[in-house]
Amino acid sequence: MENLMQQEGKEKTLIEIHKDAPRTLPNHIYFQERFNHGQKDLFAVLKCLSLVEPEIGYVQGMGYMVAILLLYVDKEEAFSIMLKVFNAKQYRMREFYLGGMPGLRVAFYVFLRLFQ
Repeated sequence: MENLMQQEGKEKTLIEIHKDAPRTLPNHIYFQERFNHGQKDLFAVLKCLSLVEPEIGYVQGMGYMVAILLLYVDKEEAFSIMLKVFNAKQYRMREFYLGGMPGLRVAFYVFLRLFQ
């Protein structure tokens, strides 16, 4: 992860992550203060994910998953877990974050069909 943090990344992506980090769990003590450990770790994991998963890049909803993980594990472990979740075929989570969010569309379709 340290090597990834040294890479620049896309400016637009980094700006989005910087904007969204303070909005993610803002009432939780770990994320309350601007540029504290929580927000720095959140930024680091999201930046690294955007570099390793260029097809996905950064999507706003990722921040909440990462933030919850950071409450229990360090940033390296959170990064590792997110990669495993994205790449586990049985979860198909990667499809929730791809452009157009096809996985989310399928999930909503299934949900609506179940309640018809």
